[in-house]
Amino acid sequence: MAERSFAREVEYLRLGAGDTFRGEGILAITKALLQSGVAYVGGYQGSPISHLMDVLADAKEVLDELGVVFQSSANEAAAAAMLSASVMYPLRGAVAWKSTVGTNVAADALANLASGGVTGGTIVIVGEDYGEGSSIMQERTHAFAMKSQMWLLDPRPDHQCIVNLIEKGFELSEVSNTPVMLEVRVRACHMRGSFACKDNVRPAHTIKDALNNPKRDVGRIVLPPATYEHEQEKIKTRLPAAIAFVRDTRLNEWMGPKQGKVGIISGGGTWLPFSRTFSSTTRTPSGRRWMSAMRPSTLMLNSGRLSVGAARSAVRHVARPNPNAAATMPMQSARALLPAGASTTATHPAAAIAGPSHSAGSTGSSK
Repeated sequence: MAERSFAREVEYLRLGAGDTFRGEGILAITKALLQSGVAYVGGYQGSPISHLMDVLADAKEVLDELGVVFQSSANEAAAAAMLSASVMYPLRGAVAWKSTVGTNVAADALANLASGGVTGGTIVIVGEDYGEGSSIMQERTHAFAMKSQMWLLDPRPDHQCIVNLIEKGFELSEVSNTPVMLEVRVRACHMRGSFACKDNVRPAHTIKDALNNPKRDVGRIVLPPATYEHEQEKIKTRLPAAIAFVRDTRLNEWMGPKQGKVGIISGGGTWLPFSRTFSSTTRTPSGRRWMSAMRPSTLMLNSGRLSVGAARSAVRHVARPNPNAAATMPMQSARALLPAGASTTATHPAAAIAGPSHSAGSTGSSK
């Protein structure tokens, strides 16, 4: 039984180009899926993603008009198994569940999916229940993404940013033949906001098309000797393709000026509390007060290496002693957060790739 009805709000999903959507985050996520030409959606209830399943159920009429299949799964493993439809066929699919206990239930199916790879774009929308207000143990999704080498997108709590990353997430998945995770935190799911709409897109390839034209590639089946080839594909083909896509589309956000000496790397989901903290007056352990305005800039991936852009930090000492110390403490803190060998520059990735530690892992480690 649904937690609440979205029968009235789902009419907003019919909005098209030139319209402005206003509503909850979960409705924005659903609208982004429809704008991306998704062919099938599914998932399992669990906070903070429960209402997304309610929205999809109430939007049955809208989904039917577009030829989108929706199934409410018995558990997260069944939801993850749905994504296997995109292994052989160019079907875009999305499933949703609660993290991290939900991802644990789905781990077997996800490991197989990530090994064989996908043809159609696939996104796992994970309700990241971590931190203040959490209803479960304090664990995060990053380890699962790194274990199976799936790309993890971490949007800012902003409707337009979330919508853009879902659309680009499907492209990233298809370019790299790899399933993608998108994590949204509790407040991002239920916050209200707006974004510029696009027209909904009917899937280019539907479930019905796949049933009428069956395909089978034994090289995608997760059994030896194919599994050894899959492992090499991950490193030699899929990872470089993902890095190139992130670089070429500037998937990570640029904020602030391009020149400066001090900066901070921040994950998208932690950007809001981070920016509020560093834009207010704080006290050091010695009791001095500092006013800092950290203006983050960019994160770029060049040839698999982490290359950091630049931004300026305005730091002002509002007490009396030692004005030179005002620039010292924040700069040292910033250096501590940057990868070894990187310049002290401010960055803010809206998305991170979780992968091996030699390249994409550097991005993921900026969390």
